[in-house]
This record gives sequence, structure tokens and C-alpha cells, in this order.
Amino acid sequence: MHEEAFLSNAGDNGWSPIVLLDISTQGVSFATAEMLASGEVRRIRFSLPGSRSSHHVSFKVVHCGTGGVPSGYRIGARFVTIDADTTDQIVDFVSKPAAD
Repeated sequence: MHEEAFLSNAGDNGWSPIVLLDISTQGVSFATAEMLASGEVRRIRFSLPGSRSSHHVSFKVVHCGTGGVPSGYRIGARFVTIDADTTDQIVDFVSKPAAD
């Protein structure tokens, strides 16, 4: 998965582009130019491939490192708040067979 998404700024007053790398109902992994501290809480705005629905989810940073991305940082985060519709759409997305 390499989907464009957006990360809330530290003051929660704007958005910066990121790339979603992996997603589950529990959390997300993404690439960003910005280093985030473990335990930091932010929001992410994204759409899943093939869907026009926009989702806004709060998360807590679990890991921040430079491995696995060509530049910037790879963030591993656990969702703090996620609504039922977003959870359902993530389950539908991860349950689909991979395209060839």
C-alpha cells in the first residue's frame, strides 16, 4: 500500500502530506518527512484505495525510525479513536484479495 494521506500539524492547525504504508483496525504505518516522538498523539486524514470516503483518526506514535523508507521517517502508530464506519471500511479493504 502506498496511498497519499495527511498528518495533522503539532498544533492541530494544518495538514502535511504523508504516504500510508500499512493499515489495520488497530493502527497504521506511514512515511513522513517529520520526526515524531514516541507517545505523541496526532490525527491522520486518509482515503482507502478504491473509496472516496475520507477518514479522520487519532493515533498515538509507537515507533519512529528511518528504516524501510527512502527518506524521512517510518512511523508506527496505534489508533486512539476510530469510528465504526472507518473500522468497517478498513476490514473490507484488508479482506480483499491482492491485485495481481
